Amino acid sequence: MLSRLKFMNLRATGLTATALTALLALPLPASAVQEPGAAAAGPQTAIPSPSVIVFNQKPQDSSISLSYAYVPKKSFAVVHVAADGEMSDKIVGQVALEPGDQRNLKIKLSEAPKEGSRLWVVLHEDKDGNGTFDPKQDSAYRQAADISSTNKMTVL
Repeated sequence: MLSRLKFMNLRATGLTATALTALLALPLPASAVQEPGAAAAGPQTAIPSPSVIVFNQKPQDSSISLSYAYVPKKSFAVVHVAADGEMSDKIVGQVALEPGDQRNLKIKLSEAPKEGSRLWVVLHEDKDGNGTFDPKQDSAYRQAADISSTNKMTVL
């Protein structure tokens, strides 16, 4: 009798292992094996950082050309002038940006910069979502010390 119980136990274990193997072979969506709100395991797609590229240029029709900009949210490209060789708080132009990549944008300047002067293009998130740039509300994505050289240009 004991040997018959052992055989039945082994047979039941074999069936369980087979069933378990078959279940594990089924494709399952990540949500089926992931806790709600938990981060997914494995490789993840990184969200690109806001970035801008502007080249040295001579303004055309009181505007400069922004070669490239990427922003993840509605934002603004804001043109600052230099004071003593450093970026100042003085703003001479801005343009609204939609999320994503944008190329060859024109930014109208409120005053004509002198030849040889430096300008910085700084990206600001439209924090209040009203579509109007407000330097007190719409903060820059990066602090002045972290602004890339691709954000700076010299007026030709």
